[in-house]
Amino acid sequence: MPGAVEALTDSLYEPWSKAHNRPPARAAFAEFMLGLDTLSRNGRRAAIRRFTNAIVLDTAFVEAKTWLLDQANAVVENKTFRDSVRRTAIAQRSSLGEFDRVSLDRVLAFLDRRWEDAYLASRHLATIAPTTPEAMVHLAESAMNTRRYGEAISALHLRDAMKDNWTRHLPNYKLWDLQAHRLIGDLPSAITEWRQQRSEQPGSLNTCLIGLEVLAAAGRETEVDSMVPACMAVPRAPPTSEGPWMLVGQMYRAYGYLPAARRAFRRAASADSAAPTTPQRTQALHADIQIQLGEWNSAYANLKALSDAADLRSRVYFTVVAAHVGDTATVAATLRWLDDYARRTGLGNSALNEARAFIVLAQGRRDEAIALLNEAIETGASPFLRGWYAHRELDPLRNDQRFKHLVQPRR
Repeated sequence: MPGAVEALTDSLYEPWSKAHNRPPARAAFAEFMLGLDTLSRNGRRAAIRRFTNAIVLDTAFVEAKTWLLDQANAVVENKTFRDSVRRTAIAQRSSLGEFDRVSLDRVLAFLDRRWEDAYLASRHLATIAPTTPEAMVHLAESAMNTRRYGEAISALHLRDAMKDNWTRHLPNYKLWDLQAHRLIGDLPSAITEWRQQRSEQPGSLNTCLIGLEVLAAAGRETEVDSMVPACMAVPRAPPTSEGPWMLVGQMYRAYGYLPAARRAFRRAASADSAAPTTPQRTQALHADIQIQLGEWNSAYANLKALSDAADLRSRVYFTVVAAHVGDTATVAATLRWLDDYARRTGLGNSALNEARAFIVLAQGRRDEAIALLNEAIETGASPFLRGWYAHRELDPLRNDQRFKHLVQPRR
């Protein structure tokens, strides 16, 4: 393990002595570097424990705090602890050197969904430490969230070319590369890079599934048909193929391959499951497929019996269907309920505006929906993270130039 720490020190923190104005305690730094190694090999929960140990060993070690906050953001537990770490890090800001201050600003902007601020801080970090994979990862992430997909590709390719690239094992980043190629319309490069990734990681379910998305976006139905069984054979594959078929159906539909989309949704409906099922689950699946196919009356009948009035996603989903069949009473009740739900739960404005946009769009109120989507972006929504490119709820806006402006790649 000491060798791994030394390798990480050389590759990730090459500019350490000039970038950080205060070296951490030796034991804390060693624990922090083990946390990075653990993150790349064993996942975020194990890494969080290492980062926490590093902070205990050196309470002023701000870089350990930024990595802890970054990773703990995706873990539901210990919110009080995360808030405490955030407060102590902010209290240190005025005494930090440039690198640590910008690094802290980046993670705070990321946590607050201030995507443009996170991007600018990431660009600054990449200028300070241009030879570190970490800087390129942060730049790629913020570029994806601000729809600068070409820049994300460049950052990821620079990262891949670096010697001793310790981030190669981290999840998501290779997949971002494929998504970015797809979103800028470069499907041939996406397919080529996916085939390379697939040969390197034949047992990766995520790599297999992203390949289904890319192939479906290109309309390669024959290849998709052969890849679904391949994905079902990898470790941790779902017990039924309904999920993969739904995934490719949504991508077909988003890219205009409507006959292929209908065939994929029908195959999802007839998928055999190795897992126990219930009439409620089957009913919910059929409703989902009916929605994808635009069979609103059938979906309404199924969902009315299943709707969970207390669950945000279920409530909004059902209300979108209700709007399509003219159930104005349900629409009005849900729009009032959303405001109350936001007050009770602290639901952010971006999620609230997005939910309202889905509902009013189903009523045909396109101008209002566009305004709400604009507000959602201004209050922290990322079209990439929210998957607006493939949302069934947003289909009526696919050819609307105002919507295209919200989701198209930025230069």
